[in-house]
Amino acid sequence: EEAEAMAMSQRGGGGGGGGGGGGGYVNIGEDPALDQFMEAYCEMLTKYEQELTKPFKEAMLFLSRIECQFKALTLLSSDSPSSACGDGVDRNGSSEEDIDVNNLFIDPSAED
Repeated sequence: EEAEAMAMSQRGGGGGGGGGGGGGYVNIGEDPALDQFMEAYCEMLTKYEQELTKPFKEAMLFLSRIECQFKALTLLSSDSPSSACGDGVDRNGSSEEDIDVNNLFIDPSAED
């Protein structure tokens, strides 16, 4: 799609090939409709990129939390329980809910 838009801008909106000295290129401002189309197209691509990366970022945050829980479960020394996950949580930031590192430890003897 981007290639089509670039080809269209080079052709001047598909207006034919007549050989002016510009080689078929349209300068910015010469075709307001094309300029408006290109601006809208760029905005649409930016929004599309954001929508595509949002689930990826959420998945990475989820996986880092799972990794943190696995580290907490396999941690042998109990003198520093927050060291297993503190760096990972700070590095990835927080989402809608705050993470309490102390709540990541699961007590196997606790009842539901």
